[in-house]
Amino acid sequence: MLLAANACQAHDPTPAATGGPLIAYTLPKSTPWFQAGDVSFVLAQGKTPIKTWTKQMDASRLGGLTSPAFTTDCKHAFAQYADEEAGRYPYDGGDIKAQLVWVDIASRQIHEAAIPARSRTSSHQPGTYRDYPLPN
Repeated sequence: MLLAANACQAHDPTPAATGGPLIAYTLPKSTPWFQAGDVSFVLAQGKTPIKTWTKQMDASRLGGLTSPAFTTDCKHAFAQYADEEAGRYPYDGGDIKAQLVWVDIASRQIHEAAIPARSRTSSHQPGTYRDYPLPN
């Protein structure tokens, strides 16, 4: 099942000649919350996947990937991964895990940056990818 997708055709006026536009999409965990499962972030050229990042989510964890996006110059595709233990309240921040994942379009390299966990309260929200600017 496709969770979310985004496409980019910057700087290439003939996407058909290269196999189609760049498309980034995420695949959600297909198992129930009480079983382990994988989530994936994929960069594709048309219908052909060219780079995939996969993360295994342990059992009893909730979360997944945000909708993917491209930087305005189409040099990077990115998504945020986050998970937390089911049933934790109040959240102390120690069990919330988050990462920014991005693909450099030119080199096809995948990068990750941890987003520090913080308590989830009305005055102190967890960090997001907006806190971490991508190169350029």
